[in-house]
Amino acid sequence: MSYDDYLRAAAELSSLHAGDVSSAAQRDTWVTGQRAELDELGARLARQRTSLENVATLTKLPVTFPAVPVQHLSGTDVASAMTAARTDASAADDLVTETDYLAHRAPLLPRWRTDERNALVYLAYAALALLLQIGVLVNAASNEDTLSGRGWVAFWAIVLPLLAFGAGWLTIGVACRPRLGEEKLVRNPRLGLIVCLSTWLVVCSIGGQVLF
Repeated sequence: MSYDDYLRAAAELSSLHAGDVSSAAQRDTWVTGQRAELDELGARLARQRTSLENVATLTKLPVTFPAVPVQHLSGTDVASAMTAARTDASAADDLVTETDYLAHRAPLLPRWRTDERNALVYLAYAALALLLQIGVLVNAASNEDTLSGRGWVAFWAIVLPLLAFGAGWLTIGVACRPRLGEEKLVRNPRLGLIVCLSTWLVVCSIGGQVLF
């Protein structure tokens, strides 16, 4: 081998060594980046788990985290798995936030506004009271018209809406109280009185002849 061949071979060997060093450096950089991202995902998952455990403890609900089998992946699969893990972690963040939000809302129709939910509760009892009032009127109309009978009709026509309001008040206190948080329970009593006592107008319009 001539001296020129020796120099050429040395240059080629140096180039190969430099390529190996560059590839190793790129590989180390990639591995370091993946480890840093994996640590970040692990921290996010730990925060999510802690948040869910706290909500479950405060609401006295069971919570389990099923074990996931470990998979050995190649470099390309690792990159895809990390992308999928980031997507799942972001979706889990949204679910954890929603879980905490719902835990601080009323169990009954938690996504409804407070006044809308309370109005629905009062309206349901008012409708029931109205049906009972109409039943009293129909029964009184089919029986002998006496002063005592008209007195009972008037009594129930007045009392039933008040009972409906009281039932709505109690239902809101039981079914609309948030599981978590110390926010003051809103019952909208004025709204409830308007909804429940409005049945008097309907009863008076269809039962005036029975009462008088």
